[in-house]
Amino acid sequence: MDGPAGKYPTLQVHPGRRCNLQCLHCYSDSSPSVTEQLDIELLRASVDDAASLGYQVMSVSGTDPATLRAGISEMEQAVALDSTYARAWAALAIASANLYVNGNRDPRVAARAKQALDHAVESEPMLIERTSCHHRRDSDR
Repeated sequence: MDGPAGKYPTLQVHPGRRCNLQCLHCYSDSSPSVTEQLDIELLRASVDDAASLGYQVMSVSGTDPATLRAGISEMEQAVALDSTYARAWAALAIASANLYVNGNRDPRVAARAKQALDHAVESEPMLIERTSCHHRRDSDR
């Protein structure tokens, strides 16, 4: 499927709008005072529906460090059950990188993000093509 979203349609998910930052450029108006969160059952159903429609990539953004840590814990469990689960490794890499960027400058968090990314690419080399395709300008497609 090659459409306006490119070769790999991407489901953009915001599990919550609470964020420890309050960036002026933020399009979702996230901040420390926002309490809205996406219901987990709605999230699961949305991901299942998107997959059945051919979405191959999910981008997760917009949540506070505590929620990221909880998500990281779940992804750690997923990769412990199946070390070849590339999407879980990729999600773990992204969540760990977001945790590092959003205030936890612990080098171990950055190292875990890199390790998870390496596992994701090792498990599914096409992830590199999908990611690079997603970030190219329209004129490059």
